[in-house]
Amino acid sequence: MIDELWDKIMGGPERRAKVEEVAETINIPSQPKVMQDINLEFIKKNVDFGRIGELISRDVGLSAKILKVANSPLFAHSSPIDSIDHALMMLGAKQFKQTILASALRQAIEGKVPASEEFWHHTESMGLICDAIARKFQPDLVEYSYMTGLFHDCAVPVLMGRSPEFKRLVPRILGRDRLVAQEEEAECEIEHGSLGLVMTRSWSIPIPIVKVVRAHHSDDFLDHDDELATRLHVILAIAENYFLYSRNFEDELFGTAARNPELFAAIDDATGWNESQVLRLTDSLDARFKIA
Repeated sequence: MIDELWDKIMGGPERRAKVEEVAETINIPSQPKVMQDINLEFIKKNVDFGRIGELISRDVGLSAKILKVANSPLFAHSSPIDSIDHALMMLGAKQFKQTILASALRQAIEGKVPASEEFWHHTESMGLICDAIARKFQPDLVEYSYMTGLFHDCAVPVLMGRSPEFKRLVPRILGRDRLVAQEEEAECEIEHGSLGLVMTRSWSIPIPIVKVVRAHHSDDFLDHDDELATRLHVILAIAENYFLYSRNFEDELFGTAARNPELFAAIDDATGWNESQVLRLTDSLDARFKIA
């Protein structure tokens, strides 16, 4: 049953076999042990934040990355955060958990391959934008939406480490180029969505998120046969377009020059969120994310 599920998600048994064969030749960043231990604490009925702080403090590298993420301009704190306890107090439990996950991902990837600050700004911004969109449209999916935004491009730096030539494709990947996957496969034998699937599966990320990571360069939201994955995919697509718009790049939803009616229609068909509802998101997002 599990094999059949992964066959379906990965595009059939032959495609799955090829992806897994190539993935075995790549040094995929694994989830840090401390993150596994922290996850076990978070699923308890009464979360012991003192215990979580103790686990974090044992890993100097993770502690430093948590403070770096917590002090990001994206959080707009009035004063620097200088300790893990201070981070918990300032961020609150949910955002503190998000910060730990983002920091663990950064630690795992940078332990294998270098990744630019531009990439991390994109990754962390996408998690927070997805979170903000979910709070407006689908509050019960806030945690999953953040994780979807955070992990959707997690394989990009890994493939940059595999092939120096892959770097030239990154602007098109981050720009939602739907045709770039073929060139990724020609360069690295695998595209970042499929490798991202393998990586998120190894991190025990929930299956609906894994599905979206695999397919996020498509706008065929209903292909998932899974309403949760469909809604996460739509939230991610809106967030990707908003991120481009916020950086003054061309997008298909928010910039007036190139709005795509087919994409608006696909979003409406999949979720019932119409064009005017999507466009009104700028009222709440611009103050936090838009570059003047």
